[in-house]
Amino acid sequence: MCGILFSLGQSLDPDDAHKDRIAARGPDSLQEVTRDVQRESDTIRLRFVSSVLALRGDHVARQPLVGKSGNVLCWNGQIFEGMDIALEQNDTEMLFQALENRTDHTDSLLIEILATIEGPYAFVYYDRDAGTIYFARDVFGRRSLLMSYPTGSVFTVASVASSAATRDAMEEIDCRWIWALDIHKVKVESDKVDCSSALRKLERIPSTGSMQFDKIPTINQSIALPEAFLPVVGARYPVTDQAYVDAFIDSLAQSVKRRVENIPPPRDGQSRLAILFSGGVDCAFITHLAHSYVPVGEPIDLLNVAFENPRAIASAKREREERQRTVARRRLKGKEKATDIEVKEQTTSPYDVPDRLTGRETLEELQRIHPERDWRFVEVDVKYQECQAMRSNVLDLMYPSDTEMDLSLALPLWFAARRHGYLDREGSREEYKSEAKVLLSGLGADELLGGYARHRRAFEVHGWQGAIDEMQMDLDRLPFRNLGRDDRIISSHGVETRFPYLSLSLVNELAQFPIHAKCDLRFPEGVGDKSLIRIAAEQADLTSAASKKKRAMQFGTRSARMEPEEGGKLRGMGAQKIKS
Repeated sequence: MCGILFSLGQSLDPDDAHKDRIAARGPDSLQEVTRDVQRESDTIRLRFVSSVLALRGDHVARQPLVGKSGNVLCWNGQIFEGMDIALEQNDTEMLFQALENRTDHTDSLLIEILATIEGPYAFVYYDRDAGTIYFARDVFGRRSLLMSYPTGSVFTVASVASSAATRDAMEEIDCRWIWALDIHKVKVESDKVDCSSALRKLERIPSTGSMQFDKIPTINQSIALPEAFLPVVGARYPVTDQAYVDAFIDSLAQSVKRRVENIPPPRDGQSRLAILFSGGVDCAFITHLAHSYVPVGEPIDLLNVAFENPRAIASAKREREERQRTVARRRLKGKEKATDIEVKEQTTSPYDVPDRLTGRETLEELQRIHPERDWRFVEVDVKYQECQAMRSNVLDLMYPSDTEMDLSLALPLWFAARRHGYLDREGSREEYKSEAKVLLSGLGADELLGGYARHRRAFEVHGWQGAIDEMQMDLDRLPFRNLGRDDRIISSHGVETRFPYLSLSLVNELAQFPIHAKCDLRFPEGVGDKSLIRIAAEQADLTSAASKKKRAMQFGTRSARMEPEEGGKLRGMGAQKIKS
C-alpha cells in the first residue's frame, strides 16, 4: 500500500496538509522527486511524492522509483498473478523493471504489460522519452486515484484529496481507460495550466488480443435449468452440482492464499491478519479459508464494529415503554395473556447491535471448527460523541463521495481500520490494539452471487434474465461505486484492504457459471440468494453463518440515522448530499 501525489505546473507551492495525508497511507517511507521539463518556450515542473507501507519482499522499496533514463514510477498496488514474483522480491520493482525493459515507448507495450497483471492498483508513471505521464486504476478500481479538473494553476493526480480548506475540485479516475498526459501539449498562460487537449484515454485491450485481466467479464446468459436443479421439497438449500461448489471453493481458497501468504510475519504474540467481521456468510467463509494459510500459532483478529446510536436507543426505549403500558392495561382489566411478561429496563449494552450479535454467533462456530486458533474478536465500540468528533475528518477523506449513505458506510470502515477495541478474556474486558497491516474484506460476494434484494426483485418481475441483467449491472458499476472511497478511508490508518472475492481469476470463473449454480431466487431470503457460498459454508460446518440473511453494514453496525428523529420517518435520506 502506498500514497501517490503527482503535480504539474509552472510553480508548485508545497501543500503540507496534502502531503501529510499521503504520508499517513505509507508509514514506512516518504520521498519526493521533482523534474523540470524544458519545452519550446517555457519550463514545466513535475513533482512526484510517494509513501510506502512495505508488505512485499525482504526490504522497503522506497518510492518514487527512478530509472537510469529518468523514468519515474509511483505504484500503489499488489500483483497477485501475472508475474513470477518470489517472496523475497518486491512487486513494484519487478513491474518497474518490466516497464524499463520495453523495446519502444509506444502506448501499446505499456497496455500489454498492465493487461497481464491481476491485483488492485493505482499508479502514476512518467515516461521521459515519450514525454508522457500515464496514470490509471485497475479495472475494478480497488485502489483510489483522484484527478483535478484539467484547468487550473496546478494539475494533480493523487490517492486522496487534501483537506477541505485547501483542496481543488477533484474527481475519481474512470477505470475504463488508462490515461495519458502529453506534457508538451499542456497549454500554459498566466501561470495557469490547461491539460484538456493534452489528456488521452487509452483503450485497455492490448493490440495482441484480449488478456485475462483487462476487462470485467460478461456473465453467462444461459437460463436452461437441468432437471437436477428443480426445487426439492424439504431441501435446506437449492440442489447444486457439487462440481460447481468444489470449483468455487478451490478458486476462492487460492485467492485467499495469494492475499495472505505474503504478509510479513508479525511480532511475537501479534496478528499479521485482521478481517472485517460482521458474522455474515461472506466474511465467515473467507475467515475459515484464511485459517489454512496463517501459521496456527498466530492469532487472527476479527474486527467487529458497533455504534452507540441515540436514535436506535430512544426507539428501543419507546417500544419497551409502550409494551409496559400494554401489559399494565391488560392486568387492570384482568385480561392478561400467557405471553405477557414483565418488561424490565434495558440491561444490555448499547453496542449489542445486529452485527455484534451475529459476530459472536459466528465466532463460536469458528472456535468449534478450528479450536487450535486464537480468534481475537475485537469489539470496536464507537461512542456517539467520538463519532461526531471524527465526522469532519472522515468527510474530508471520503471526498469526492459526499452523500449521507457514503458517510454511514465510511464511518464503520474508518473505526475498524483504526483497530482499537476490546477483547473479552475469560469474562474480563481489556483494551486491545491490533497491529495487523492487512485487512480482508468480503466485499464482492453479493455482486457475484446474487446477494442483493434488487436481484430478487428483478427475478420476480423479469425472471432469470432479469436477475442476470441486474447482476451484470452490479458487476459493471463496481468501479464507480464504493471501492475508491473505502480505500481512502481505510488506508488513512496505514493499513491495506484485500478483497478475495474480487480476484479477476475468480470473477472470470464465476462469470462462466450458469446463474442457477450461483443463486436460486425461487428460494426464500437467506437460502436462495448466494446459494453457492451458503452451500460451501454449510459443508465447512459453518451452519449458522450459512443461513444469515444479507444485512447492509450501516444497519448492522447502526452507523446510519444516528440523529434523533424530528417528525416523520427518515426514508430516502441515503442519497442526499451532506450539507455540512
